[in-house]
Amino acid sequence: NLEQLNQDFNDKMDKLAKQFQKMKRREEAALKEKEELLEEKEIWMRSGTEEMQQINENHTKEVKGLREELEKAEDKMDEVEENGRKNLETMKENMRENIKL
Repeated sequence: NLEQLNQDFNDKMDKLAKQFQKMKRREEAALKEKEELLEEKEIWMRSGTEEMQQINENHTKEVKGLREELEKAEDKMDEVEENGRKNLETMKENMRENIKL
């Protein structure tokens, strides 16, 4: 009877040990899957960050180009305005000379 109880106890302990090992393997597999998902997420985040950085750089270049074009256009407008003033002064002088004649 004592031997039977001892055997039943050992059988139950073996069964619990096997269940524990099975649970441990499942937990390890779940942990590994979580680590893989985390790595995948980090890669995705980095690539998203790199993509956003590239978009930002492109946008910055575009804005810089547009600012340069605007400055050139403003310089051209200033030049045209200055030339217009000079032409107007020249026309006034010519009119004064013509009136004198």
